[in-house]
This record gives sequence, structure tokens and C-alpha cells, in this order.
Amino acid sequence: MGKIFAPFLFTLFLNFWGILPVISVSAQEIPVVIKAINKQNQPISDATITVMDRMDTLQKISQVADSNGAATFKLLKGHQYSVTITSINYITIEKGINLTGERTQFTITLERIEKMLGAVVVTSQRPLMRQEDDKTIVDPEVLVNTSTSGYEVIEKTPGLFVDQDVNIYTSSMSPARVYINGREMKIS
Repeated sequence: MGKIFAPFLFTLFLNFWGILPVISVSAQEIPVVIKAINKQNQPISDATITVMDRMDTLQKISQVADSNGAATFKLLKGHQYSVTITSINYITIEKGINLTGERTQFTITLERIEKMLGAVVVTSQRPLMRQEDDKTIVDPEVLVNTSTSGYEVIEKTPGLFVDQDVNIYTSSMSPARVYINGREMKIS
């Protein structure tokens, strides 16, 4: 019976020492509250708070601050962390913290971005073609900028076809009449 009991104790001993480091590591995690405020001591809600262990830069934890501007993280005691806080209308800030265990709440003040909107210029273009009653009106302003003559403007106008005799056609078989500023023009 002693021979069967000895391997059992040995296995139990190895399992105990294998679990012990895991228990001790999880016991070193402490809850840390990081709060983002502005210069008027008002909380910055919806700020993104990112915590990165300085020894293991691949381990990043990000949370969005609650309505009090705070986020709670489970961090390892005795480690140094880099905290980055970003928020709309505020300058991104990066601070270093050292968790000794005595201090578990950190308040970080963010500065507002002071930018004023300058002059605003609103530009628009009239449509190239518009329909009024029984006629289609073409605004050649866009076409004039890329043409060297009136003939090129007519050639580039959508829906118009010009034959070798300089007759202008739309969708019908008879030549169209051209009016400039309300007066009919004969094109030669």
C-alpha cells in the first residue's frame, strides 16, 4: 500500500506547487481607478483610457470612462504602467504611474483644445442643365472653362449633336433652333 500511496502524494505535491504561483499572481492584482477631469474639475465622460504595462508593451487594456470620468482596471501591484487618455476636444495626455499598493486612485487633468473656426466659404455650382416649361436650359459656364470657342462649347454640351454642316440636333431629325439671351441665332 505504501508503494501506491507515494506516487499519489508526489502528484499531489507537484499539483500544489503548480497552483500556488497562479494563486499568488492573482492575489497581486488590485483594482485601480483612473479618472479623467478637465481644469474645472468636471469629469470627462466617454474618454478613452488605455493602460499599458511598461515591461510588456504588448499588453494594452482600454476602457471608456463612465459618466463620472472614471474607469476601473485590475492591475498588478509593483508594476509601472503608462496611461494614455484621449477624448474629443481635449489634448491627448500620457502619464506614468507606479503601483505600490498604497495609492489605487489616480486623477488626470486634460486640457481643452482651444481652436476657433476661421472664415467659412460656401461655394456651389449651378446645374449644367435645367428644365423649364417646354425648353431645356444649358448653363455653359462649366463648359466654357475647358473650351476655346463657342463651337467647342456646343460640341461638349450633353444631348446635342453637330453634323459636318454645323447643324445642331437634339433627339429629333430636324435641326434645333439656338437662342442666346432670348434671340434666335443662325449658326454658319
